[in-house]
This record gives sequence, C-alpha cells and structure tokens, in this order.
Amino acid sequence: GFYNAHFHWLGFVLIPLTNILFFNNLLKLKDSFPQLAKASIILAVVATAGLPFAAMWPGFGFIWATIVTGCTLCLGMYIGVRSWMSGFKPARYFVFAYLAMAIPNMVGNLTNLGVLTPIAIDLYLLGLIGTALDAMLLAFAVANKFSILHDENVELTKNLEQKVQLRTKELQQLLSLIQILNYRGTTQVKSERAHDQ
Repeated sequence: GFYNAHFHWLGFVLIPLTNILFFNNLLKLKDSFPQLAKASIILAVVATAGLPFAAMWPGFGFIWATIVTGCTLCLGMYIGVRSWMSGFKPARYFVFAYLAMAIPNMVGNLTNLGVLTPIAIDLYLLGLIGTALDAMLLAFAVANKFSILHDENVELTKNLEQKVQLRTKELQQLLSLIQILNYRGTTQVKSERAHDQ
C-alpha cells in the first residue's frame, strides 16, 4: 500500500471545510445567523489554506489539523446551541451529535497539544465511537429537518390552494362586472342608434 506521512494530515485539515458546509446547510445559518455563517466560512477557508503547508511539513499538519478541528468543534457547538435555543428543533440532535464527536476528539486534540497528559485509553477508538454516534444522531437531525420541510410544504400547498380559490372568485366577480358594463354599454349604444334613426 501507498503511505506518505506528508499526506496523512490532509484529510484532517479538510474536516473543518466539510463540517462547516454541512452545519451551515443543516442549521440554515444564512437565514438564522448570517454573521455566524460568515465566520464559519472564514474558518473553513483559513483551515483549508493550511492544506499545502500540511502536505509539505507533516509536523505542521499535525498541529494545524489539531487547532482547526478544535476551533471548528467549538464554533459548531456554539452555533448548534444558539440554533437550538432559537427554536430550530433539528439542532437538538446536532448538539448531541456534536457532543458525541467533540468530547473524545477534544480530549485527543488537547493531548496532542500537550495540554492534557496522555491517558491509557485508545483515543482514536473513542474518536471512532464518537464519530459513529455523531453519524447516527445527525441522521435523526436530517430526518427531523425533512419532516419540518414536509410540513412546511403541506402548509404552503394549502395556502396556495386557498389563494388560488380566492383569486379565482375575485376574477369571476370582475368578469361579471365587465360583462354587466359591456351589456350596458352595448345596450346604450343600440339605444342611441335607434334614437338617432
């Protein structure tokens, strides 16, 4: 198999980009929190900008991936809680999913940076378990969002049908008025012609 230490950290450096694009869409950040949407995109661009350096210097890639994934986890958690508190129901699944992923990964990040002393537990295994829980809970979040969208579409369809019926009634009344005016106009013209003769 092909393995090169220079490419090992590239996937980790790209995680913030994919993660941020996902939660921007799921949590509708452009509509609900435009400044946070912009801040998260800036973080994604900054994280991705480190990609060539991570490829050239694996030591930098290790530290860079640790820093940008940690920042993304913190920002994502903050945004998830804000979305949940604002009443967006799928955000509750997102917050629990993020906790399942963030706790083992943040312990790993802080251990990688030397802030925490290494522990005897396999951090990568904990990270994988957290990521599996994250995927399951995010599936619930997406399903909940689809349910909300379906309900909104049903409501829009009902409103649209009511508006079409109302507009049809208004147009029928207008047509009746035009027909009455047209009848009066033609009757008056006929009357005037008959009078002139």
